[in-house]
Amino acid sequence: MNGKNILITGGTSGLGLELAKLFTAKGDNVKVTGRNGASVADRESFIYADFADLMSVREAVNTLISNGFSPDIIINNAGTIGPSVFTTTKDGFEYTWQVNFISHLLLNDLLLNTPGDDRTILLVFVTSPVFRLVKPEYRLPGESEYSTFRAYAESKYFLLLTGDYLAAKYADKKLKVLKFSPGVFGSGIFRMRRPFFRALYSLAESFMPGPGRPARRLVQLIDKNICDSSKVYMTRGSINVAAPEMNESSRDFLFSLDKAINIVRRH
Repeated sequence: MNGKNILITGGTSGLGLELAKLFTAKGDNVKVTGRNGASVADRESFIYADFADLMSVREAVNTLISNGFSPDIIINNAGTIGPSVFTTTKDGFEYTWQVNFISHLLLNDLLLNTPGDDRTILLVFVTSPVFRLVKPEYRLPGESEYSTFRAYAESKYFLLLTGDYLAAKYADKKLKVLKFSPGVFGSGIFRMRRPFFRALYSLAESFMPGPGRPARRLVQLIDKNICDSSKVYMTRGSINVAAPEMNESSRDFLFSLDKAINIVRRH
């Protein structure tokens, strides 16, 4: 196959599934992660990964590497809005932060830390418009001040900084970073919420646009090699906004979190 090797997290539904279909139609070699591959036409492209479990993420990377898969593009798309009450994973991190941000930091770090050729790798980070509301405090969420919305917004904020952190950490590699906000569309992002809330969302979802348009826009950005890491690109072609800037506080926070993940993943 002459196409690019593309890894899409959360590629079994919503935006990720649409992206997988578009890239596959172009002749690219696509791998998708998720917890249920029933929606994936080519089962060989499905890699099981539960992003609420760091060991599962590590096993997914090991599977990719053992199969000889070396990504040209990593699309960090998997995400959720967590439970209504403060909930931690078995790794001890707040649920939304781990799924949306921390596991992506681990996944990319493991793949980039693998010896390989000197080809350029594009890291794509899918955020949400709510990242712009964040006033970062550079600490993990705690139970006393927990807010579902705040945890989600912060996770999407720090996900954007992950690309800058990794580009600096792996300065010897040829990395490009693309940051993308698809906007509002119907998805399964509220699956962890209470039944009543999910029912209301299901009703509202019928009036929302689907993931097709943002998926096509992201493919267009990638095809045209548009990836200024200081910007967050939007679904509407002429619009972009400033990305969060890496500073000493954010760099130190991500470094300490990176070290913590490396300790957790060994146990």
